[in-house]
Amino acid sequence: MSDRAQEIFEQVVDLSMSERPLALQQECGADAELRTQIESLLAAHDAAGAFMAEPTMSYLVESAIARECVGESIGRYKLLERIGQGGFGDVFMAQQTEPVKRRVALKVIKLGMDAKQVIARFEAERQALALMDHPNIARVLDGGATASGRPYFVMELVRGDPITDYCDRRHLPTRERIVLFQQVCHAIQHAHQKGVIHRDIKPHNVLVTVADGRPVVKVIDFGIAKATNTELTEKTLFTEFRQLIGTPLYMSPEQAERSGVDIDTRSDVYSLGVLLYEMLTGRTPLDASVLKSAMWHELQRLICEEEPQRPSVFVSTSGPDSERYASSRGTNAVRLGNILKGDLDWIVLKALEKDRSRRYGTASEFADDVQRYLDDEPVLATPPSARYRLRKFARRNKAVIWAVAAVSLALLAGIVATSTAALWATRERDAAQQAFAKARAASERAEQQANRARRMATMAGGNVFLNPSESGRLAREWLEDIRQARTTGELSEKDILTQECQQAVWWYNHDGGSAAADRMADLYDRAKQELGLDDPNCFSLLNSLIVTRALGVTTGGKADLFVDLVNSARKLAPNQFESLLPQLAAALQQENRNDEATRAIEEYLNLRQGSRPVPADPAMERIRLRGALRDLAAWGQTHPELFKALQTLESQLPEMTAN
Repeated sequence: MSDRAQEIFEQVVDLSMSERPLALQQECGADAELRTQIESLLAAHDAAGAFMAEPTMSYLVESAIARECVGESIGRYKLLERIGQGGFGDVFMAQQTEPVKRRVALKVIKLGMDAKQVIARFEAERQALALMDHPNIARVLDGGATASGRPYFVMELVRGDPITDYCDRRHLPTRERIVLFQQVCHAIQHAHQKGVIHRDIKPHNVLVTVADGRPVVKVIDFGIAKATNTELTEKTLFTEFRQLIGTPLYMSPEQAERSGVDIDTRSDVYSLGVLLYEMLTGRTPLDASVLKSAMWHELQRLICEEEPQRPSVFVSTSGPDSERYASSRGTNAVRLGNILKGDLDWIVLKALEKDRSRRYGTASEFADDVQRYLDDEPVLATPPSARYRLRKFARRNKAVIWAVAAVSLALLAGIVATSTAALWATRERDAAQQAFAKARAASERAEQQANRARRMATMAGGNVFLNPSESGRLAREWLEDIRQARTTGELSEKDILTQECQQAVWWYNHDGGSAAADRMADLYDRAKQELGLDDPNCFSLLNSLIVTRALGVTTGGKADLFVDLVNSARKLAPNQFESLLPQLAAALQQENRNDEATRAIEEYLNLRQGSRPVPADPAMERIRLRGALRDLAAWGQTHPELFKALQTLESQLPEMTAN
């Protein structure tokens, strides 16, 4: 057996049976003898079962011992049934025995990965995912490693069908599919707000269950690709890329081109566009059979350069398949093409732009444009020409158009009849217009007051769930009230600035995205100068602004912001500010301000080893300290004693546990 055959075998052995042919085609090309050697090795491996679950000889015995079976237990979870299997690992339905009894899904990672590194990344990812609380996201409940060192996740058990299968089996019409798709957008936007990019959105990761007779979307497999994207050799990276950083049919151009480098939330927007295309037409923009037979470089070219057909054109030109696709949507091919033509074409193609700067900026913007289609309003994905807006207005206001036409005909008939009648009609018309204008003005004032009262009641609800479209509308209305108050002089400039800070923070915390983050950045210098760091509203704005820097929503350094935050916390939260000092040191060190970083660490250690040994929130402080230790690794080489003291403190703090 050649070294090349052994190398390719080790790359493809962990792939699923459906993924292996594509990988072999890409690696072997026209070399039939080489492919035959590898297929023989794979057949022997599969026949041996668990004996060859790892690609290197040093793991063979461990693999045979470590493979979990139904009936065994991993910690407090008893494995009941294997419900999924792939190149990455096995998924079991399990029974949790304590502290509560419930059915969960447990995914065990295969041998062959550095367990210590993976466990460390899993723990950080689990803590981030534990913060997410959304009805359309399957929660990650727990994680750890088996007795043999294999990492695992414990997730909410979701019993459902892939979203495309659910829609097709029930012959859902286009509008119902779109409403279901909006749930996916809201879930992805919530995850983006928490700093998590999915990177593998596809029907099998978007399941639909039924609760109280209504379909509910559950997005699964959040963060797994990010948590397991360890530093690998160049030889192994290709397999990890295809297995963990996306699925080619749903992969964005930047994922295919750059192997996951410089990926942001707009990559998920592209994958959402592929998913919507498939839900509307029955097929992905790129033909699966073409991708399956393409070499890797050709596959990259197709993803990065091949422009998709408009959905309406595809369903109208697919021959016999057109009627089959249309039948699954409760209509015929001609009718389906007419439904998709226009707004839906533009919306889908905007999400599928190869240049990510031309896509929707966020998942919530995508969902908002879909909602505009459902409300028969002009969509952002098309040039808003006057003719287009007029047509949309007419369709929404047929009764008004007919009323205006009737009045115009009546006036024309009066003018033709006699000049006297024309003069009388003109006077009556003027009086009616004045009365109408007064009535309309009064109605608008009453509506504004009612809207303001409803908005304040909704926003005062605290934990009431608002979708991004609703929260964006409320934020804009609040900002308009602030502008009117400045114009009328109802509030002082200081009170107006306070309101602006509160509005920006509320908007960001309710799916405001990059627009809200930019708004907070614009306000901060004024708030710092005019309100001061000891003002609670300035402190809240600063705290949220630092979160946007950490998530990459806005650009720029954050060390000076952290300095301001710590100084503000000394006054407003004197019993808690010290937990921020390690993060301050990490931010300073990233900007090469090493002396200041050292002083921050020394102050923190003096407090924890002296007058304030017990933190206010030990578990949260451990998370912050652990993240700071990762960022201070280079600094620790020149300050080994201080770095060791930080590690000792971190190890003494308790872990955060899932409820």
